[in-house]
Amino acid sequence: MRTLRDSMTVIIQRHAEVLNDILRRASESGDTLDLFRLLNRFTIEAFAEIGFGEHMGCLDSDEAHPFQRAFDRAQLELTLRFVRPIWFWKIQRWLGVGAEGQLKRDIDVIDAMVLGIVDKLLAERSRSSLREGEGKDEIHTKVKILVSLFLGSGDFNVTA
Repeated sequence: MRTLRDSMTVIIQRHAEVLNDILRRASESGDTLDLFRLLNRFTIEAFAEIGFGEHMGCLDSDEAHPFQRAFDRAQLELTLRFVRPIWFWKIQRWLGVGAEGQLKRDIDVIDAMVLGIVDKLLAERSRSSLREGEGKDEIHTKVKILVSLFLGSGDFNVTA
């Protein structure tokens, strides 16, 4: 537990320094900042590095990372399910249009990012990390289910 906390602390400190530099530059130049977006980028950058070991480079970028955009939209689209009639969003999902069509595309982006990271990690640890009898397709399915649970979409109809 201590090792995890120590590694998280180092990552958060590194990203906090970048955040501090951005805030200092804006203060010196008198520029305005969208603090909500900036803190979202800080969060996604720290989350990706702590959770996946990936440096996304979105904190000090003017453009949002595609994963960040997809993740933010997916959360909003899932929230919309609670305020819309069930029949409405289910028809949208069935037709692949509107917010549900966008949700499908966003989950595809999230899947591609996460599965790309998993593929990279599997390639690095191919000799020792796979349990006997468990292949790459089984791991992809488990990762998709985990991402689905994390987003709360309940879409367990995954294909390997």
